[in-house]
Amino acid sequence: MHIIIQSGKNVIAIDEILGIFDHSDTCIEQIEMDRNPRIPLHPELRNFALQVLRKNTPLSLLRSECTAWAEKKWPGSVGDNHSRYRLTTHDTSSLYCSISRECGIHQRTAAEENLDKWFRAEKPQPPSPLLTTTCLHYQAHEKPKTDHFEIILSTPEMQAAAWKFGHKRQVLMDLTFGVCSAQALLVILMALDKNGAGIPICFIMFTARETAKATHADYDMALLDRLLGIFKQKLGCNEHGEEIDFSIGNTDNDPREHTSLSNHWPGILLLLCMFYVWQAWRNMLNRCLQPVPKGEQRQLVRKRLGKLLMDLLKEISEHAAAMKRFTEEVDHWKKVCRKRDASSKCQGLAALDFLSYIKTYIENEAYWISWSPAGAIEAARWLKVPVSRITRTTNPLESFNGRIKGKYYKPYQHSGRLPRIDVWILLLVMAVMPDFFKERENKKELNEFYASKH
Repeated sequence: MHIIIQSGKNVIAIDEILGIFDHSDTCIEQIEMDRNPRIPLHPELRNFALQVLRKNTPLSLLRSECTAWAEKKWPGSVGDNHSRYRLTTHDTSSLYCSISRECGIHQRTAAEENLDKWFRAEKPQPPSPLLTTTCLHYQAHEKPKTDHFEIILSTPEMQAAAWKFGHKRQVLMDLTFGVCSAQALLVILMALDKNGAGIPICFIMFTARETAKATHADYDMALLDRLLGIFKQKLGCNEHGEEIDFSIGNTDNDPREHTSLSNHWPGILLLLCMFYVWQAWRNMLNRCLQPVPKGEQRQLVRKRLGKLLMDLLKEISEHAAAMKRFTEEVDHWKKVCRKRDASSKCQGLAALDFLSYIKTYIENEAYWISWSPAGAIEAARWLKVPVSRITRTTNPLESFNGRIKGKYYKPYQHSGRLPRIDVWILLLVMAVMPDFFKERENKKELNEFYASKH
């Protein structure tokens, strides 16, 4: 008998259903054979993998090191009846969870819960006392009381470096984003030692508002000004009763950073990062040259204007000379515009369009000093050091950012995802900065050793 059951669009024969049940044992046996048995990782191999991870080893190296270690200990064997000697994908997740628990971050806890537990004013429970001594300011994000999460971090070594290398000297300041999975912005203050090496002295982090469309633009001068003021206040005074004072400051083109620094250190001489200035000029030049056909015509204009920009940025140290050089360039392109051929007119108009933009950098002498060689000369005079000792870029700070992202945080980026904000802060305080100052001390001892052998 062949009975048909119809349900909506599905038509099923009863004998087919009965046939499935008749062979159900066979199907279950087949599924069980296809599924890999649950054999745990060998405890010794797991302990070795944890030791490797504690050194911030990337995932690719972790697997190769574990494979080599297992092959040496159990040559030619993949496992036994009780455990296996090879890592799988789910092993790495379990290992990372174990490392996080060691650091005080338990699985399935929210980042804001951990941060509040570590830094709250009443009965904080940090995984290390270093977190307490490092945190100069903490504000949890409580709806609707606050708009931002805020934290200011400076380890005791960083605070000492601020007084030793930053007080009445040159500092770098940069604001960046995309350092952790949260929508947070990070401000870094960096001092420079006598060799020009950068030393971070403060990290200021705050989250963007939930309504923000762009994380990098969701802050104003008042917020930055207030947080810088808290940092200055928390550093207190030195043995002479002086507050921390910065003489020279390097920033990018953001006016909010300039104003905030000037508000707290009115006498500071602000220098614009030469790299950011050049980047802004290059982007504008590309836009202005779009009407000029690609090839030799466009390259001719670009080459001549590029020579002007390099002279202004690196060679000319007097404002009158800069204005004269600029005027000569304008006169040249006006003559080109008066030619009858269409290509010359196109070249001249594009060049003059760009020069009208450059004029805003030159006509105000105070602004011109901030990015020209004259600024470095003035800064050297203030600090009574050679001009070569004055840093005109924020490259030491950018280098530090790239180094910690690659060395410390990359192992915690699962499938390219950035680390959580609590992991980022914990690693910064417990690993990044202690290692940074330890390396500086090692270099100092090595240099002293070499000096003793001369």
